Amino acid sequence: MSAATSLTARFPAGPTAARAPPPRHRAPAPAARRAARGARSVRACDGPIWRQSWGGVDTMDLNRDDDQAQIEADAAWLGAMVRLWLNEEWSELACHADIGAEVARIFRHARMEGNHEIQDVLVSLTTELQAFDFYDSFTDAFSVSNKCVELLMMRAGVDCGCSSEADRTCIERYEAQLAEEGPEA
Repeated sequence: MSAATSLTARFPAGPTAARAPPPRHRAPAPAARRAARGARSVRACDGPIWRQSWGGVDTMDLNRDDDQAQIEADAAWLGAMVRLWLNEEWSELACHADIGAEVARIFRHARMEGNHEIQDVLVSLTTELQAFDFYDSFTDAFSVSNKCVELLMMRAGVDCGCSSEADRTCIERYEAQLAEEGPEA
């Protein structure tokens, strides 16, 4: 039996015969998906972040109307929160203050450039923190930038589902620390 004959015996329509394509699943139109899901655009507390459902994806924007003074205050808050988190997570190290200052600088720069979406801020933090020397610390750029986004979400009252009870109360502890020692704590 020749090779061609054995192929025809096994594949009567030929080895490259077109097969019927599998049935295609059609997703409902975006408007139908939104209607089925219900209105989910909500303002999350009084914090700097709001949630908006768009095409099935929750986006989180920082307040676009913040002026320079508010951005400076948010950057200082975020830098201090990162320092507090690192000190509580590991131990008090001088490099934690440096990491907090670098986070504040990068956050301020990203916001001044017009980055209002939380995802854009995350990418800016991760990218720029990779150039920072974390040698003396027990963390890295990815952990710090993810924690920054988590802190911003918690400040806005958004439950990100990845926090511990200690994480959820860190803002209150920071506020108590500020009341005791002042803003330079």
